[in-house]
Amino acid sequence: MLHTRRTFSFEHPPEEAEFALFGIPWDASETGTSVKHGPLFIREALKNIPGYDPQTKTNPFERKWTDLGDIEPVVNNWKLTKQAITETINELLTTNPNIIPITMGGDHLITLGILEVLKQHKKFTVVHFDAHADLSTDWMGEPYAHITWASHILKDLKLVQFGVRSMTQEEAVLIEQQKIPQNNLEAITGPIYVTVDLDVLDPGFAPDVGTPEPNGMDPKTFFSLLDSLFAKHPLVGLDIVECAATRINTPTAVIAAQVIKKAAVYSKV
Repeated sequence: MLHTRRTFSFEHPPEEAEFALFGIPWDASETGTSVKHGPLFIREALKNIPGYDPQTKTNPFERKWTDLGDIEPVVNNWKLTKQAITETINELLTTNPNIIPITMGGDHLITLGILEVLKQHKKFTVVHFDAHADLSTDWMGEPYAHITWASHILKDLKLVQFGVRSMTQEEAVLIEQQKIPQNNLEAITGPIYVTVDLDVLDPGFAPDVGTPEPNGMDPKTFFSLLDSLFAKHPLVGLDIVECAATRINTPTAVIAAQVIKKAAVYSKV
């Protein structure tokens, strides 16, 4: 069953669509500024950015989209929230194996739920944009949190990271032991799943994030990397997380919307 609540819709049913847009306003493992309103403000930004892409002379919003609304998280219960995520994506991919799920968070733990079901349907490399390594094994005694999700995927999935500039000693050792590629496009082969924590960008460009970190990427560098990735590798899914916007059309939400647009420009379904 689809655990979603619609907020606005594109015209195509899931069985015909190329892209499925949905939000997961989960923020139970975050601290400080709430990221639960991320899907709302990213949707508002999507409504306001031009659809036309001058680089490719195409309008990705004229492709076949469906908006499934938001998956309702169960407050402070990751087990039940993950169940809703996995059931929704499993039903979506069973209905349409070629559809590309595009998810708006919410904190970064949602990526784990998405990947756990997606890896049962497809083979891919996880491309991770983030200021933080997210490879901790626990957060205040909890094994499942926004800073631990990536440690749970290493057994089954290849991980390539970009923009990481903050980590614990434990994470640094794990990166070295597991030989997790950093900032290396050449390490990526085949289809990709892209997860973007918006704090990969410098706070001067994207201030409204859950855990800002100085000395981040500028938008030109960031979007150049995305162009290279999306043009070369088939996309199986995308998420954009940690948007802590509190009003319409903040720079952070607009950048998130532009990431979604870029993914659709290049994706071939």
